[in-house]
Amino acid sequence: MATYTSTQAGPTKQASAGGWSGQKQVAVGTIPDVSAAAGTATVTTGPVSGDIYRMVKIPKGAVVVGGRVFGSRMSSGTSYGSSSLSFNCGFSGAIKTLAGVSYGATTTSNALGAIIPNYADVSGVTGESGLNHMLGGLLYTVGPLEATEDQFVQLKVTGTAVSFVSAGCLSLEVDYYMGIHA
Repeated sequence: MATYTSTQAGPTKQASAGGWSGQKQVAVGTIPDVSAAAGTATVTTGPVSGDIYRMVKIPKGAVVVGGRVFGSRMSSGTSYGSSSLSFNCGFSGAIKTLAGVSYGATTTSNALGAIIPNYADVSGVTGESGLNHMLGGLLYTVGPLEATEDQFVQLKVTGTAVSFVSAGCLSLEVDYYMGIHA
């Protein structure tokens, strides 16, 4: 298990947003080639269960309202068994709902849903060549989620690809607005 950081979430990147309260922001973090380089860290093998990809930093007070995980195909093969790379999408810190319900940092790692690409043929329909999954999880069940501290939005590998595609690209887009003027 290792933690990799995209350039957009790197140690010199500030978790700050300019603008007025309610103004929509979009943060996008990309790991250009998960087999060769991931921002400031080197990834020498395919993702394995437990690896964490810190994709973007968001500031305290950011209210996440949507987003998506997208990129190129991460594993090869046409059967689900050979394409079993999967991720949990969530936060590295504490969050709360707009109704004031708080979630601690230990329970937010999958707050934005499970990303389970399935490239298998289903009833004669061939799966897409990349991945494009909307964020979900608590975002769908309880609504917008507010960061209660500066933190990362990240992907945690939960299933390892049997046959990893070494030139994969992985991106995370987070749509949010600031609950306060920053």
